[in-house]
Amino acid sequence: VCSSDLYSVRFGLILPILFFKNIFGFYYGYIIYVNIIYVTTGISLYLLFRKYINIYSGVIAVIIITTSPVFALAVLWTHPDAVIVPYLIIAICILLLNLENKSLLPILFSGILFGMSANSNIFATSLIFVITIGYIYVARNLALLKIIFRLLIIGIGFISVYIFGFFYYKYCCNNGNFLEP
Repeated sequence: VCSSDLYSVRFGLILPILFFKNIFGFYYGYIIYVNIIYVTTGISLYLLFRKYINIYSGVIAVIIITTSPVFALAVLWTHPDAVIVPYLIIAICILLLNLENKSLLPILFSGILFGMSANSNIFATSLIFVITIGYIYVARNLALLKIIFRLLIIGIGFISVYIFGFFYYKYCCNNGNFLEP
């Protein structure tokens, strides 16, 4: 098996852009998608910094991320490798903002974002592994069963993206193996 066989077709970027293109048209769909990514990332960082530091650091984080040429390239470039940056930032913020929260829906959504980032660039899974280790460390004050259950919910969100990808490619391409180059 060569390394290119391990690359998925990267629907982590392709499908959201197609979704917005089908609703709003090619030009406006792209603009709306980019703005949603920007706004969601900015709000996530603002809430995270405001919660753990103060409101001023939240504002500074938003200014830095929205004026960063590296982040702009990651969002505007429309290359699947780049979109993992906002997906991972939003997923990390969701996990850290919901340490005390009893609702598991945000945790599931972070797993979906991890799955979307892995389906934008399969090598993001190494980053997701490191993030998971960091999450276990940060959540160490929670009961062990609660941490394990949350990791299972993240895994369900992650796997659901692959299941969706299988059925989507079975439907559109008559081939469920979306890992095939």
